Amino acid sequence: MSIPNDQSVTAVIKGTGIGSFILEFETGADGNYTGGKIYNAIPVNSNTVATLDITEAGVSPLKLDIDGNGTVDAIIAQGENLSVASLLDILEYNISLLDLSSRTKKVFTNKITLVRRSTMREEVFNASRRLDMLVATIQGSLKKKEITFSQAELLMSFINQIKKDIQ
Repeated sequence: MSIPNDQSVTAVIKGTGIGSFILEFETGADGNYTGGKIYNAIPVNSNTVATLDITEAGVSPLKLDIDGNGTVDAIIAQGENLSVASLLDILEYNISLLDLSSRTKKVFTNKITLVRRSTMREEVFNASRRLDMLVATIQGSLKKKEITFSQAELLMSFINQIKKDIQ
């Protein structure tokens, strides 16, 4: 989208499924542009609404409403990542959206609770180990056909992002 310098807009980004997005912002004219990624690996689902204001002064922090209920769940400044706690909340919410048995959802949620406890205590090794256990559980559920390959892949991408952020 191109916006003239003297105009302000509010950009609204709506999720279409479980995944993540990258947002780039460039300024310039006539093929001379500068800028690049300002938000990277922002998790979304089909209910997510992200908004930001673009003015002459620049781009506002990103306001993220994960469940689409109209309440901002996280505000992210340019170049910042979501907290591990927020990523775990988003992972748990996205699991609730998947078409899984209540038993499978409960197993996944219990594993996330253990990861959350470890991260709150700043036990990085333990949190990482618990995330590995969650990955093994997802792989086991995939083998049992309790979860689809695409569902497993999406959950694993969130887990990989969380693992990077706790280290």
